Amino acid sequence: MIDLHTHILPGIDDGAASVEESLALVEAEIDSGVTTIALTPHFYPERMSLAEFLDRRERAFLKLQSALGDSHSHVKFLLGAEVAYSPTLPQLNLAPLCYEGTTLLLVELPWTIYPSLAPDVLYKLQLQGYTPILAHVERFLYFVKSPWLIENLIDSGCFTQSSADALLGNMMQRRIVLNLIKNGLIHTLASDTHGFRSPRLDNAAAVVAKKLGDDIAHALVNFDISQYSV
Repeated sequence: MIDLHTHILPGIDDGAASVEESLALVEAEIDSGVTTIALTPHFYPERMSLAEFLDRRERAFLKLQSALGDSHSHVKFLLGAEVAYSPTLPQLNLAPLCYEGTTLLLVELPWTIYPSLAPDVLYKLQLQGYTPILAHVERFLYFVKSPWLIENLIDSGCFTQSSADALLGNMMQRRIVLNLIKNGLIHTLASDTHGFRSPRLDNAAAVVAKKLGDDIAHALVNFDISQYSV
């Protein structure tokens, strides 16, 4: 399995606070059957310069690599970022924030209000050669109330991600996500693991398999990023 959304890097955001916590999350990922882990710390373009973020990410990754040593050579790590939506995104060089070696960019939209400029901004990113993946869309009430907003963004060329926890929490959350998957509005499942949120991608996939079939579950946790290689 591939986990395209994690906060495992130590001390860079609200994810793992220490190298020890990072190592524990990596072990939990491996135990759940994940073989490729994308490292996607938060990037807020209006709070931090791109250069500062990339420097902090590199230093955090070096700490993790040093702690892992050669004992985890069977696990592939991809550097990336969870990029907070901003109308200024098209003005930035976003290539270093894409999943390493690809043109795929994980984008987090605002929590409370759907920005009217979002479709235009996301389309401009695509014109620049990037393909947005919208993070945990099931958490946004505006999408839950108006799933046609997701449909429009998918039709324009975006992908969508849902988080494992939403399938493992209360019945209402599970129903929302399963309905989105059933209607073709979710392209990949990811853990969005933090120090306080364990990666349970295998358990989430099992829920999907039971309700919607093995093929759909397998596709959701094995999103093929190779077709977006640079």
